[in-house]
Amino acid sequence: MPLVVAHAPPSTMLVRASGWVTYEEAQGAIGQMLTIPGSALARGILIEADDVQEAPSTMELRALARDIRPLVERGMGHMAIASKRPFVIGVARMFGVFAEMFDLEVLAFPTLEEAEQWLREQTSGEPAQPARPGSDAVRPETDEPPEPASDPRRPTDG
Repeated sequence: MPLVVAHAPPSTMLVRASGWVTYEEAQGAIGQMLTIPGSALARGILIEADDVQEAPSTMELRALARDIRPLVERGMGHMAIASKRPFVIGVARMFGVFAEMFDLEVLAFPTLEEAEQWLREQTSGEPAQPARPGSDAVRPETDEPPEPASDPRRPTDG
């Protein structure tokens, strides 16, 4: 079976993907993540995909992004996909565009270590990190604009 799903306590669902990954198998993995004991506590999904040979089509990726919504509603808002294969990185990025519509943040990484670190930072409540490796952009924690800094030269009300 090209997709193996496990809960990596306390907050991560782990998926090992290999071979020819089909839409039906990916749907099955989503179903498994909903039923594995302890999975309700998971906040992120880590996918190891170095051995993937083929992936679902563009239309199937779009459908999978919609299908994953129950996991997002449970609080799994981040997915890290690790692969050294450029093909898989490209597919992961395309999936990320579709998943964004359903409030799932998906990033692709060339190493498992980078993917684990980013996912751990996103799910541990630590300050936000750069959106992509090597990027200076930091994702905001909220959609609210930042409070303006007080100017010591201006008098305060009171």
